[in-house]
Amino acid sequence: MVRHNPDTPNHKLAEGIGKALPLAGAAKLQALQHQLAEMPSELARAKVKHVLDARPIRWRAARQIQYRDAPLWAREIQVEGCYALLLALAGLNRVWFTRFQMKRMRRFVARLAIAPEQLADRIESLLGAPHEEAFATLHALEGDVLDLVAKYMPETDLTSARRRHAAYAP
Repeated sequence: MVRHNPDTPNHKLAEGIGKALPLAGAAKLQALQHQLAEMPSELARAKVKHVLDARPIRWRAARQIQYRDAPLWAREIQVEGCYALLLALAGLNRVWFTRFQMKRMRRFVARLAIAPEQLADRIESLLGAPHEEAFATLHALEGDVLDLVAKYMPETDLTSARRRHAAYAP
């Protein structure tokens, strides 16, 4: 994390340390909790940049497969896209997140002060929706996240991300 790795299971460890209760060594745990209480701004920016640079949603593939017999591939793209958007939002909110063993999504989303409206409901609905509707919802969510990045991390270059987003309009 010191090297600003935006998506590693170590983030799960950091989150767990923050919630831990000491069985022994309370002072050492408190020192770690204090150290991890606030995510470094450099890491928060690295999370957002990682998502934007990695082309989080494979829109070209989505366009090609949404009407074909490829339901697993379509869901894979949708799930990966949701994880990527959650990672970007974690960076914006400076909260620890990794997709590794992701549980309790609603609880996690509730901790995000900066998030699209009805984020958890929208993610859950797209994962059960027909592919065309699911990709439209994912596209709208991506647009909302890009708007939030522009507002709360205005130094972030969104040119490529906005171009990719505009190229796929359901």
